[in-house]
Amino acid sequence: MNRILDPGNSYRQLHGLPALAGIASIPDAISRNALSVEAVVSRLKRFHYALKRLHRIFNDPITSEPIYELKMAFSLHAHLCAEHVAALGGRVAEMREPPLGLDKVPHPALEIAFDEIQAAPRAERLAAAYGIAIPMLIEAMERHRAETNPLADHPTCRAPLRPARTRRPARLRSRRTPLPHRRRKACGDGGLARPRPRLGRGGRRAGWLRRGNADARRAAALFRQALCL
Repeated sequence: MNRILDPGNSYRQLHGLPALAGIASIPDAISRNALSVEAVVSRLKRFHYALKRLHRIFNDPITSEPIYELKMAFSLHAHLCAEHVAALGGRVAEMREPPLGLDKVPHPALEIAFDEIQAAPRAERLAAAYGIAIPMLIEAMERHRAETNPLADHPTCRAPLRPARTRRPARLRSRRTPLPHRRRKACGDGGLARPRPRLGRGGRRAGWLRRGNADARRAAALFRQALCL
């Protein structure tokens, strides 16, 4: 076993069989520093909270949504969020003794950002959820998968952090839709595209969603700060 785990040893699998049951290569498992249990739990709690709030954002308007196709899309996306909430909660329970603290807000910036989204009018709420919150959450999950040790933290990488690529409903991708996520520009930090809001006149807008592109950047900055990006 020492021969296998020796970084200076050029280990070759017998008959080409995958090492470490195919979870990771031996050099990768050895060279990548493992995050502490506390660090992993802290990140998972933030993902858990974000998905819990997204579930509410998708679930609450289902009964009042007049368009059948959007009603079905919101139902599916709320279900996917609930599945990930359960998986992340189960993973935290494996690494921590009760009380788990999953009912607490893990970072104040997350609470502020989701409160703003929840209070926004319908169009801006959906644009912020699909155009800012979900892409930033997926980016944070993928970064965690890249940084954590694939062997030591395999249960996290295997299931809870394989987010489904949620597609916006076709109506929200239409060229005629007034939603702000239509106009996007590439950003210098990691190539993540962010929305360029184009809000209509009149009506009340909530917080930073009311004031245009500068506040969309602030929203993304809040998520980036809260999700350890």
